[in-house]
Amino acid sequence: MPVDIYIDAKQQREFKRRAVAAFHKNQEYMEAVFIRRSVGEFSIVKFIKLKLKGAKPGFIDCDDAHFAALKIEATQQGLEFGTVHTHLWGDSALSEWDHKEAVKEKETLTGVCFIEKDAKTKRVKTRLEFWQPQLPGKLKVIHSK
Repeated sequence: MPVDIYIDAKQQREFKRRAVAAFHKNQEYMEAVFIRRSVGEFSIVKFIKLKLKGAKPGFIDCDDAHFAALKIEATQQGLEFGTVHTHLWGDSALSEWDHKEAVKEKETLTGVCFIEKDAKTKRVKTRLEFWQPQLPGKLKVIHSK
């Protein structure tokens, strides 16, 4: 069942501007988000630039110490932690790897901003979606009698 996720329009525009700048350099991009959880909904309180050690299509390497410090900061502020990153091809859905990493890092939400350039108009389009990360269920085969 979908949940409501509230986001400030100005913060969303600013994030997308930074993500599109990375897109023009043919690089993936990633930021942390601080989240307030309420019954049946989430509010993204702020976006925080992550210190990146490397980025290229299909790959982002962020500074582990900065990442860990931001998780602690979110908790100290009574908020929850998540991330948002770009996909330069495909779509705005989380990949299996995205889900596994987000679960491992205990992220509340993980966002994907899909960025593409329209072949006809040459305009850049973005689509931002946030997901609640999860692992697949463990299949247990039983034999009926």
